Amino acid sequence: MPAAHAGNTLYDDVFDALFGDKKSADEKRQKSSLRDRRISEKFGSRESNLSSSPDPDDPALQACIDRALPSDTMTQEQSVKVSGKGGWTRNFIRTVHWKRYKKGRSRMFMRIDKPAADAGIALLFVERGDDKPDYFAYSPAIKRPRRVTGSAITTSVLGTDFTYEDLHHFQKIGNTRSAVRSHDAVINDRPTYVLETSPDENISAYSSIRSYLDKDLCIPIKTEFFGYNGSLDKELIIDPIDVRKVDEQWVPFRATMFNRRQSSQTTFEVETVEINPKLPDGYFNVATLKKGR
Repeated sequence: MPAAHAGNTLYDDVFDALFGDKKSADEKRQKSSLRDRRISEKFGSRESNLSSSPDPDDPALQACIDRALPSDTMTQEQSVKVSGKGGWTRNFIRTVHWKRYKKGRSRMFMRIDKPAADAGIALLFVERGDDKPDYFAYSPAIKRPRRVTGSAITTSVLGTDFTYEDLHHFQKIGNTRSAVRSHDAVINDRPTYVLETSPDENISAYSSIRSYLDKDLCIPIKTEFFGYNGSLDKELIIDPIDVRKVDEQWVPFRATMFNRRQSSQTTFEVETVEINPKLPDGYFNVATLKKGR
């Protein structure tokens, strides 16, 4: 088992077929591309004096946050590449359905489509009003959904460098009640709003999470995840050149999560995207996981 994913309590039951010890031909590839290194090194930040007393209720900020996600639904097909120490890599194709519900709450259904051996592995994320979402995982190997609870929310999702907690953070981007606005910053000459969250220390793997929301694109072009010793554990980087407009919605077509602690990274690229397609509520319940829709 790759070191980056050790300790995942769902690993043996759900994801062994996807990230077992069996070696692939891709493992001899270089650990990271020159482009990924350029992105990581390029995105430093510097505080600006654009805001001397940041207002979290600033209408411009709230409007930008509201634009970060579609008004109703979104469907994407994504190719995902995970790479780590020694040059090992894993690749798969997944479909993601997302829907916004009342009061800004959302649900997300994610399914592995390829390779064939892993097709049908699926996840369901359901945001609740108490800021404690429900997560469910399903694998054809065990033939029943499993609820992800307790410390398992800080473990890897499908063997990637994203955890269930990370998914929650990005799904609640429209909720500023739990975030503090810091002084605006400039990232690679692009003005950004800065929002910082201090998660519940009893369940979180992070002491704080800091997001830099591009003022023009309304996309978090950098997100930093800090450990309890103050270390920068992970960074999610979205290069603005990889953000495109689809039906009036800005969509990041490429993003990379750099795991500094494990020396691994996960890159996803959007192959196809639909903005506000018709998605029945039936897509977003536990029964759907077993159907592999």
